[in-house]
Amino acid sequence: MLFSWSLMEVERAGLWLALERRKAEHVIVLSGACYPLVTVEQLEDDFSRWRRLSRMQLDPVPFAAWSTPRNPDGGL
Repeated sequence: MLFSWSLMEVERAGLWLALERRKAEHVIVLSGACYPLVTVEQLEDDFSRWRRLSRMQLDPVPFAAWSTPRNPDGGL
């Protein structure tokens, strides 16, 4: 399967639209497999401490923690 930038372009356009039409202080990009492991109150508390700041986590690929016995490729 070849990688396509079309999904990235759609995501980027959606982020810009959200920023143009709302007064959002935070935009969270999650995959379909992501879900919070804390309460809503804990999320609100964390976000309030990050007001007017951004946080990003980048991990190099391959990422050893993503390897499994069935797929030992680290996310490649």
